[in-house]
Amino acid sequence: MRLLTLTLFLSLFNLALAQLPPETSSTATLPAWQPHWVFVLDSNFPYLTANKATLLDGDRLDMLGMISMGYLANLEVSPDGKEIYAIETFHSRLTRGERTDVVTIYDAKTLLPLGEIPIPAKRFLVVTKRNVTGLTTDGRFLLVYNYTPGQSVSVVDLRARRFIGEIETPGCALVYPIGPRQFVMICADGALLGVSLDDNGRVRSLNRSSQIFNPDEDPVFEHAVTLGNRLYLVSYKGKVYEIDGSGVPPRLLRTFALPEEGFRPGGWQLLSVHPNGFLYVLVHRGGDWTHKYPGEEVWVISLREGRRVDRIRLVEPANSIYVTQDGRPLLFALSEHGFVQVYGAFSGRYQGRIDEIGISPLVLIGR
Repeated sequence: MRLLTLTLFLSLFNLALAQLPPETSSTATLPAWQPHWVFVLDSNFPYLTANKATLLDGDRLDMLGMISMGYLANLEVSPDGKEIYAIETFHSRLTRGERTDVVTIYDAKTLLPLGEIPIPAKRFLVVTKRNVTGLTTDGRFLLVYNYTPGQSVSVVDLRARRFIGEIETPGCALVYPIGPRQFVMICADGALLGVSLDDNGRVRSLNRSSQIFNPDEDPVFEHAVTLGNRLYLVSYKGKVYEIDGSGVPPRLLRTFALPEEGFRPGGWQLLSVHPNGFLYVLVHRGGDWTHKYPGEEVWVISLREGRRVDRIRLVEPANSIYVTQDGRPLLFALSEHGFVQVYGAFSGRYQGRIDEIGISPLVLIGR
């Protein structure tokens, strides 16, 4: 009876399998870029040779797609939302061998590669930071910060699809685009370097300011933000610097302090800015040298008034934040544990969370 029962079961199981339709695969196409979409960059620590970028929808609280990238990659989205640029490094033997650095161009609707632009194999390879690359505000030129340890910036013409040249910037790091032909860099002595390009992407002028902040007494976070021709830096102790980046050289306009109250700014990508004139700062309870602690709250600072106008208490601590640039913005708050919280940026209302987005997500990138 047991043998008969087993034989009957296997016969029915095989019959069910025979009736299953064959599986087929397909490729979905995304609609035009939406204002509440954001990429999360995962450096895949400690397996840094294969990074990824996950595209999230803040309205649906869902994942839309993913781009697989090379070693310690960074990402930029074109101003029109039609193309995505991955700045990547590869080695011929995965962890060794000949090094190749490229800018890979992706179609934003299919997330499939359209082509590559080779660049000098000297870009800054470090745990993912937002400002190791940048786009000029018109989307024409891509800027890539290099460190060998000589410091320079590679310029790529995205319209012509070619590498233009390299600008030597000794003592100054990272890139903060200010306009269609200008960007600012932070220098080791607390000064800022203003760089102007001509219409061919060649350097027109380099102008270095006097010391703006004291890196020995109160360093600034490298994750700064720009709004128009303004650059906003925040120090470890909560001092905000407003810089006119269009000046020759860059010029300090004013400073003001965040409310003390036992809080300090900290995290990773701890700043975001909205066109309505609001600076969002990730903060935590702490003292000196707690600048890497995850944030418990996000403070909303009116740039016009130079004061806090709101505070958003996070459901769970976060390391990075990003505010969308539309009229009804969302605030994304990224945890190192692989999930994103979503809030109304103006209301502070918690919308929900998106889970399981990576091993070591660090940076949020929108358009």
